[in-house]
Amino acid sequence: MLAKYATFIALPVESVRLIVKLAKMKILKWVTYSATIMQNTAAYTEILAGLRFEKDLIRQLLREDIMQESVIYQDILQKGEQKGEQKGEKKEAFSFCLRLLNQRFGELNSSIIERVRVLSVDQLENLGVALLNISQTSDLLAWLDELERS
Repeated sequence: MLAKYATFIALPVESVRLIVKLAKMKILKWVTYSATIMQNTAAYTEILAGLRFEKDLIRQLLREDIMQESVIYQDILQKGEQKGEQKGEKKEAFSFCLRLLNQRFGELNSSIIERVRVLSVDQLENLGVALLNISQTSDLLAWLDELERS
């Protein structure tokens, strides 16, 4: 069949095959590119719609699976997962330090607990190590004061 067209346009059959192959590749590339654009456009639409409309209405109008495939959605999801992991890590570090503090000093007053609660994960880990050398509540308060000054 290609030979008929090759003769008509005065090209060798192999050249026509190459042209057809390149055309198919270009079409495939365009279709893939178009699908990506459509997914991203749907994601942008859902994000912008979220500023104005209720979540249930948006879900009725837009397909969630398209949104989930978009690069914007994936980026937002990844950032949310990272924040969740960081919060969980901090909560775990705080809980562990609080158990150590309660075991060492008994029940502490709420002002000390709040000072410990605002510490970063690294600071909570340092407190855990420092507790090996802290034997009195006054030492703990001095350690917290020093941390706040630095």
